[in-house]
Amino acid sequence: MISATYLRGAIAHTIARARALVEIAQQSPALELRDLQRTCTTQLNEAVFNLAEAARLLDEKPEAAASVGRIYQTVTESIDRTETLGVFALKNQSDEDIDLNRLLNSICQEISFPLIPPTVSHTSQSYFEISPAFNLLRVPLIEGRFLLQLADLYHELCHPLLSPIGITNPKLDPLAQAFLSLKTARGRELDQARLRGDRRRAGPDHTHRYALWRRCWIETWMEEFICDAFGAFCAGPAYGWTHLHLCYRKSKPRFTVPIATLPSHPDDEARMSVILYVLKRRGFDPEADAIARAWTTFGSAPTAQQRAAFELCYPPDRLDAIAEAAIDAFGACGISGLPEQDQPLVGAAIQDAWSMFWNRPHEYDVWETKARAELQSNLS
Repeated sequence: MISATYLRGAIAHTIARARALVEIAQQSPALELRDLQRTCTTQLNEAVFNLAEAARLLDEKPEAAASVGRIYQTVTESIDRTETLGVFALKNQSDEDIDLNRLLNSICQEISFPLIPPTVSHTSQSYFEISPAFNLLRVPLIEGRFLLQLADLYHELCHPLLSPIGITNPKLDPLAQAFLSLKTARGRELDQARLRGDRRRAGPDHTHRYALWRRCWIETWMEEFICDAFGAFCAGPAYGWTHLHLCYRKSKPRFTVPIATLPSHPDDEARMSVILYVLKRRGFDPEADAIARAWTTFGSAPTAQQRAAFELCYPPDRLDAIAEAAIDAFGACGISGLPEQDQPLVGAAIQDAWSMFWNRPHEYDVWETKARAELQSNLS
């Protein structure tokens, strides 16, 4: 059993560490990072109080060392998470963080975003990602300097709307209800397909496949599809081009279905289907057709066997139903989609960027530098 002496020292040391992190978190003078400061400070203060209470319990009941040890491990894990996500972002803030936060706040105003806008930080080691618990959206080191990938900010903005933070807001009830209904329907469909196979004695591979697909759809895929619909709804055609661009950069195979692992994101072909449906429903038919034509040039056509398995996992009518339900839910929540005409400042800028990229690629880099600077000056 862990010794009380060790725990006393470990708790005292971790309290000192947490207090040092509080000091770092409170040093940022930037108003744009104030929400993240409050979140980190609150979580670290709570951790210090919990550790102090654990130390008091240990002094009163040394025989409770095992229970205190578990409390210590849980609180330490929370402190580590706050350090590596929130405090790290505050410690490594830059002028580019400030600029991108101003841009994101403008996006949130343009689309009538119903929650507190996230804080943005250039501290991601992979791609765009958001932590709803910290309301922190992280992007790669220099991403804020460019325009082409900015549409992916809209995708990330949708994740908090589907998280516990979002579902407590009554304004988002239509989206929460649609999300639950869509997951329930897809889970039921996969359960029924598995049972039909069991009756035909299709074998363990069949049972495993449908169980695996069900987990993927329920745990992460439905959320990702709705976030893609949100991106297309709010960022318009630029989001379709951004998805195409990212997929080509990553060079991932299309028309794939999981066999043994649980991928966090659905197949890119299925995601593009949802995106194109939303764009057409929103009146961007010419742009959707152009994206679809470009999309077909990436990769080879699937075999008949690949197509059959793909459509079992991603039924086209189910993808259409997801897009349709998401569009209706966004509207019911008061979220503003990108209009065809008289587009807002940021929304128009990212459409212009993709238009310039395709029509005058040799001039794009010079144009983008000027356009990004002009956009930022108009936000100030």
